[in-house]
Amino acid sequence: MQAHIESCAACAQEFKSMQATFALLDTWKAPEPSPYFDQKLAVRLREEQTLAHRIFAYGVDRADEIAKNHWRIHPASIEKTECRVF
Repeated sequence: MQAHIESCAACAQEFKSMQATFALLDTWKAPEPSPYFDQKLAVRLREEQTLAHRIFAYGVDRADEIAKNHWRIHPASIEKTECRVF
């Protein structure tokens, strides 16, 4: 593989780019999760499971209607969420 990278400019550039990316990732420090992250996640997962069961029970053709009603009566589930990279 090393011989190929040395003889192929496109692969050499890609390899160099990957090395830079991994070097940058090595310096990244993951933020601490917010307080009660686990509990909030568990609640959100239960809500999603409830929604999935409703859609299964009433049929996919009513999925949009069920989802709108589900989120309308669960205002806590539409609060600001954080984007995290895992």
